[in-house]
Amino acid sequence: MICPGVKIIDQCLLWGRIQYFEWFRPFIKLFDEPLYPNIEFFKDFALSVELTVFFKALSLMKSPPSLMGLVEQSYRSYHEDIWKDKTECINEFIYHIRSLLRNKENRSLIRARNKRIAKNLKSCRKLTEMLFEKYGDLSVLHIDLAIKPLKQDLEHNHLTDLETAFHSHQNLEQLKEKVAQLWANRRHNHTLQHIVGRILKFEHSIKKGFYVHAIFLIKSHASHDLQPSCKLEITRQWLQITQNKGCTYDCYLASYPSNNIGYGLNENTTVREKLMLSIEYRCKAQKFFIFKLLDSKEYRTLQKSQCPVSIAN
Repeated sequence: MICPGVKIIDQCLLWGRIQYFEWFRPFIKLFDEPLYPNIEFFKDFALSVELTVFFKALSLMKSPPSLMGLVEQSYRSYHEDIWKDKTECINEFIYHIRSLLRNKENRSLIRARNKRIAKNLKSCRKLTEMLFEKYGDLSVLHIDLAIKPLKQDLEHNHLTDLETAFHSHQNLEQLKEKVAQLWANRRHNHTLQHIVGRILKFEHSIKKGFYVHAIFLIKSHASHDLQPSCKLEITRQWLQITQNKGCTYDCYLASYPSNNIGYGLNENTTVREKLMLSIEYRCKAQKFFIFKLLDSKEYRTLQKSQCPVSIAN
């Protein structure tokens, strides 16, 4: 078998040892227990090729793969058939996954997805670079915009029930309209006029419902920092637009890659790198599964402002 994950290296009577191949070690924890995932839990999501292949490979197995009880380099007492069955089961599962991923159609789908991700990332990089070129030093604000769920939505928000009004098409449309209104209000708001660019990622979670992760690029001011005042004004405007039904979240309090990105973007290469990593994270965040409403061609989950006119022009 090509590229097995585990092998028996020593067996005498009922005693034996196993050894994992290096490439397989990061996945050992996945097989500490038998795999019994229920694909019905994902019925409301569009799955990536990799997850689809994973479930297909599981369906081809007579029993779920598991390494439970098998410790590497440790002699254990098992019947010979148990050693053989457990290792062969894992290796068969690996074989099915590799075979399905080599399928021409699946390879084509993965290439198309990676091409789309690369295109989104390239356009976002171009936007930020042109903003740096035109405005010089910039600061960046990461903030989530959402509409607060009703009490009954929280009380009846079951993990496997995503067909309620809380996760509805109407709620997504409402969020889109409110975000568009916020950006339109910027033209007549002295504070928000300092925001010269935006990158929006429409996202969904079981607890939050639909929300937007926004990256706002702000012109720097010689005398004072405009980021805090922009954050307060965005929150004030969002509450006004949503009639106090909205909420915002400062992503600097979170642990994902938007953390600690702030000031002096044009001068500080390290901070600029962090911004690029954050944008890359957003472009790839929905690589493996996405709520079906957001996967529709009707929506662009990643949106950005137009690139400014180049100084050279």
